[in-house]
Amino acid sequence: MKIGILTHQYINNYGAFLQAWALREAISELFPEDEVQIIDYVNIKHYIINAGGWFRFYKNRETLKEWFAKIHIPNTFAKARNQEMVLSKRCFNARQINELAFDCIVVGSDEVWNYRDTKGNAELKFGVGLTCKNLIAYAPSVGKTAADEAIPQYVIDGIRKFKRISARDDLTEQLVEQVTGNAPKRVLDPTFLAEFPRAELKAKRKPYILFYYCENLPENILNQIFYYTKEHGLAVYGAGECDKRYSEVTVNLTPFEWVEMFRNAEFVFTGTFHGAVFSILNRRQFKVYLTNESRIKKVTALLSELQITNRHIKEDFCFDLESMKSEINYEKVYDVIEQNRQSSKQYLKDAIGMAKNENRNFNTSLRKNYGAFLQMKAMYETLRRLYPKAEIVVVNYVNPRHWRKNIIHILHFRFGIDTPATYIKKIQQLQTFTKYEHTIPRTHSVKSAEEIATLKLDLIVLGSDEIWNLCGSGYHPLKFGTGLEEQQTIAYAPSVGAVTEDTEVPAEVASGLKNIDRISGRDTETVKFIERVSGRNAEKMLDPTFLYNFDANIKKDNIQPKPYKYILIYDCKLTPSMVEELKQYAQNNSLKIIGAGDYKTYYDEGFINLSPYEWVDLFRNAEKIITGTFHGTVFSIKYEKPVVCYPTEKNRINKIHSLLEDMKIPSRLLEIGREKELINMLNKPMNYMQTQEYIARKVQEADEFLVGEKR
Repeated sequence: MKIGILTHQYINNYGAFLQAWALREAISELFPEDEVQIIDYVNIKHYIINAGGWFRFYKNRETLKEWFAKIHIPNTFAKARNQEMVLSKRCFNARQINELAFDCIVVGSDEVWNYRDTKGNAELKFGVGLTCKNLIAYAPSVGKTAADEAIPQYVIDGIRKFKRISARDDLTEQLVEQVTGNAPKRVLDPTFLAEFPRAELKAKRKPYILFYYCENLPENILNQIFYYTKEHGLAVYGAGECDKRYSEVTVNLTPFEWVEMFRNAEFVFTGTFHGAVFSILNRRQFKVYLTNESRIKKVTALLSELQITNRHIKEDFCFDLESMKSEINYEKVYDVIEQNRQSSKQYLKDAIGMAKNENRNFNTSLRKNYGAFLQMKAMYETLRRLYPKAEIVVVNYVNPRHWRKNIIHILHFRFGIDTPATYIKKIQQLQTFTKYEHTIPRTHSVKSAEEIATLKLDLIVLGSDEIWNLCGSGYHPLKFGTGLEEQQTIAYAPSVGAVTEDTEVPAEVASGLKNIDRISGRDTETVKFIERVSGRNAEKMLDPTFLYNFDANIKKDNIQPKPYKYILIYDCKLTPSMVEELKQYAQNNSLKIIGAGDYKTYYDEGFINLSPYEWVDLFRNAEKIITGTFHGTVFSIKYEKPVVCYPTEKNRINKIHSLLEDMKIPSRLLEIGREKELINMLNKPMNYMQTQEYIARKVQEADEFLVGEKR
């Protein structure tokens, strides 16, 4: 699915940039198979006014040196957007956004719903002119809007167009409830949902006090702060702002350098919402001084929500760093943050997941996949073993829509991720898969049950893998046995994938399930689905890859193991802090970090164009494995490797959790929120004795199921 984020990404403001970046990171982490872009919408009027502000000279606050530094800000932000953001094609109006054909558009966060701001084209942010049917609001803010003022009609009509709405603050919550009659979900600002990368500051700094737009702070309070810092050998810096009294010009900062300024400060003074947010995110002691009505309401609501009190500067304020170093108990604060963070992520999961189901376009990035090929190969070889006198062929059923999306995904060049070299390897990967697929006998292409009937097959085996995913682009009732009622059919270890109890099930699916001669499922969710939809009891069967030994294929292809020891990463999105810990762990243990089938910047090597058996061999010879997929977990278990399973999307979590429970190793699942346990889990030894006993028993059951009698 193609997901767009509509926000104020083009504003040269640190909070605006970082919330946009963080929201995309959060959505991409929750839906790693989907294409997530920040819509590069620019309102010309707003853009000019915003850029022009940096060229104003404030003689009371800045010197010419500071001014010359300041006027580089627009270029610094433009460069950061191009380097750090995944942007769509540039758009200037709703029509151009519509042409990009997003399946789902998430509006927010920041003051995107401030309809009193005539510079930013608020109409568009309320959905006016957008044809996308799945509009979702994540943490928008109405800014200075008063709850009792007249609401424009386009605001009312726009809010009612949204499928799901959340709010960042009280005023926005009140507006939505007034318009819809329902209170929206309260969520955190997106900056709470992502980890920000470290940045190296341009100069070495001594301990410092940080200011960020703490405007109109009384002169007597400012004087005593500056006096204190001078007496105690502290510097005073502004995070991206100017003041003649600051120790050094720090105005021209990249967004991640700006975050670093908060990360290293001894104390922070701020008068903005995001100034308070980044003080909290970096566990800094801070104070706020607020004179702007909108900021007062936003910041006060944030502090109240996180149970942080006494942050406002009063007239009798006296600055004493030593006595103020432990005023905020961040252990308690982070308990509240973590609870709200999980709730906020769940909102995104549910809201976008609903859009997926309604769009009938879930998982459009269906690509040539190692697990898909290897389960097909294993199923073919298992049937050859069980039916030695039979001719075994793969029914070459072609779903045109599925095939096209598969090809499109492979050939899609992702700016900011792919280089020309990696893109060429992706194309070569397609050729490699095609080559290996043709090593398995198959029928000519068929497109319907009627064409399958002409093949005159004695037995049709449905499965394995996610052939029963109702929400996928590869969905077809044929895969549920619909239209095959006159043929003998077996369903071996299919999976329903992302299907939930709320997913609409077509009548033809239920009809097909009832007519399958012998039926099973690969995981707990699928077994429950079969029983719920058809009323039939279903057996749980092993994935076919457990039924076949690939070592002969590896030997035949003369695949040589890597000449070094390594940690294998397969399709797993680690947070920046996990990456740093892993790199240190690998260095300490003389291990390389390599990737199977993809490339990330922290890999020592990323092997993109692997044959399926080269991919298996990487698992067979790894020292440690970290994966976020079902088949990555399967092959880790097959070769009895120390594995950490870190899936980040609900569908994968459910499948892997079911597998690990069955295999008697549930502790190898690293849950979201427990990322700090990664290294401990890698070091924890594994006992596969019970696992192998279970596999041996289930292999026997699989043989009996497939032949239809006790052997």
